[in-house]
Amino acid sequence: MAVLATRAWLGAQRVAIQTEMTGGQQSSQTVVVAAKPLLFGNRIVASDLATMSWPAEILPVGAFTSVDAVVGTSEQDARYVISAMATGEPVLASRVSSPGQRAKLSTVIAPDMRAVSIRVNDVLGVAGFVLPGDRVDVLLTHLPQSQDDSGAYVDMLLQAVKVVAVDQSSDDQSDQPSLVRTVTVEVTPLEAQKLTLAGSIGTLSLALRNVGAAGSEAHERVTVDDLGLSAPPDLPPVEQPAPRPAAIDEPSSTVGIGVVRNGSRVEYQVTPWDAARP
Repeated sequence: MAVLATRAWLGAQRVAIQTEMTGGQQSSQTVVVAAKPLLFGNRIVASDLATMSWPAEILPVGAFTSVDAVVGTSEQDARYVISAMATGEPVLASRVSSPGQRAKLSTVIAPDMRAVSIRVNDVLGVAGFVLPGDRVDVLLTHLPQSQDDSGAYVDMLLQAVKVVAVDQSSDDQSDQPSLVRTVTVEVTPLEAQKLTLAGSIGTLSLALRNVGAAGSEAHERVTVDDLGLSAPPDLPPVEQPAPRPAAIDEPSSTVGIGVVRNGSRVEYQVTPWDAARP
């Protein structure tokens, strides 16, 4: 709400300064303004609005000149807030839905752009400090399938993409951080394809940008070697034990002698005379 109040105050100051500079000798135009804070998703009714004189030379683009043009006459041509407004702030066509169109995410996406959701956690989502309206860089972390992590890398996939929703909220005036599960960003069709593919081969994370930093910056792939980690020391080779000698069968000191008695053969083991000698 502090953001809304500041915006309304700046608008009033701009009108006052312009009037003072022209000595009050300027034409004015009736402009519809918010009579109270208007939040995302609210249906706009006549009691939400007021009119005031506005210098015609600095009339905001998309301003309405009558309350009826905003509220319509029935449910079929009612308008809804798609971007929150503070008390006294001009009601602009870009901040309300088209007649009969409810406030939904598709109404805040720019023409020829797409909305793609990224699954995050409390770390990948910058601890919940990413809010609708912020701009973020999208990073891709790829880990190899093998046990060796030398092939791991992080790439800058996209830069300065606009966040249009956090979880299921697209209120761009919310200033309260919260832990989220998905962040929806506005991208081109080609960037939407890249995000979808990248999410299937690695992990996507977000880097929150400064509010005024919307341009692209030079970047490069970061690998494990770039971390400057020292390699583990080489271990001495392990000595293999010598193979055991093959066992040698000792020759038998006895021989078998067969004796036939009554038709039956019986074998006896006897020691030869040479083997029995000391």
